[in-house]
Amino acid sequence: MAGLISLLVNAAGLAVVCCGVAAVLRRRARLGLWLFVAGNGTTAAGAVIGGWRPLAAGNAAVACAAAFALWWFRRRGERAPRFYGAKSWARVTALARKAREAARPRPVRRPAPQGG
Repeated sequence: MAGLISLLVNAAGLAVVCCGVAAVLRRRARLGLWLFVAGNGTTAAGAVIGGWRPLAAGNAAVACAAAFALWWFRRRGERAPRFYGAKSWARVTALARKAREAARPRPVRRPAPQGG
């Protein structure tokens, strides 16, 4: 009975991992990493239930690596704006101003009416 439960838990974990990979491919990295952590954790739990210790250790290591990646990217995203200096901020605002001016609609040239 434990073998069947282990197999079902492993299959569920692998399905969640596949959903995580699909989310990453659709450019939803944070959701994909969360699903990757959850799926590998579930697969590791199923491997422990089934008595497959090497598989459990490998999946637990991958889940820990993905959790570290989640933590690292979140921490790094919060620190990024601090590195902008006054000059680079002025350049960014000037570029945004020029982009707004370029995006402003211009009058359309029409041919002169030809009266008969």
